[in-house]
Amino acid sequence: MGYPWRTLSRYARALLPLILLLALGIIGVRWIFNLPLVREAVQAVVPLPTSSVPDMPQLATPSPTLVPLSTPAGSPPQNGEQAAVQTELVALIGEVIASTNRARTEHGCSVMVTGNPLLHQAAQRHTEDMARRSYFSHVSPDGESADDRISTTGYRWREVAENIAAGYPSPDAVVAGWMNSPGHRANILNCRLTEIGVGYVANPDATNPTYRYLWTQVFGVPQ
Repeated sequence: MGYPWRTLSRYARALLPLILLLALGIIGVRWIFNLPLVREAVQAVVPLPTSSVPDMPQLATPSPTLVPLSTPAGSPPQNGEQAAVQTELVALIGEVIASTNRARTEHGCSVMVTGNPLLHQAAQRHTEDMARRSYFSHVSPDGESADDRISTTGYRWREVAENIAAGYPSPDAVVAGWMNSPGHRANILNCRLTEIGVGYVANPDATNPTYRYLWTQVFGVPQ
C-alpha cells in the first residue's frame, strides 16, 4: 500500500517546478495586461510636472479660450464680452501674485514680487502655446525654454525661473500646489527674484479634465 504513494510523491516533486513556472507565467501575463492601466493612472495625476518629467499626457485637440494680456496697438476695440474676460484675467493674475506674496511672507521672505508686463507677456504666450499645440512642458516643441521666451519680450534679466501647472481651478489652489512641490516651492520662496508674470488659459473643451486650466508663473531679476 505504501509503494503507490511513494511513486505519486516522486511524480509530484518532479512536476513541482513546472507548476511553479506555469503560475509565474500566469502572473506575468496579468501584470503585462494590467500595466497600461497603471501607467494611465499615474499619468492622469499631474500635480505639477517639471521639465524633468517626460511624456506627460497631452491636450486632446483643444479648443481653448485664449486671452491676450494686452490689446496690441492699432487693433480694434474689444467688445463687452472680451473686455469682461480681460478684466477677469487681470483679477486672476492679481490673486496669484497676492497668494505668492503671502506664501513668501509666511516663510520669512520679506521681498515681495511685483508684476512686470513683459513677464506677464512671456507667461501668457507660453500658456496659450501649450494649449494650442497640445503639450505640457517648460520647453516648447521648437526647443524654446523659459529664458528664451522671456528674452524675446525684451526683458533684460539677471536670473529667471518658471513654474507651470495644470488642473487647478483657482489662484489659491495653484499656488498651494506649487508650494507642495519642492522645486516650485523653491522658486516661489527665492528672495532674489523680485518680479513676476502670470499666464492663464481656461480650456473647458479639453478631453482630459486635468488640462481644463493651465497656468504659468515666471519670475525675474531685472538688470
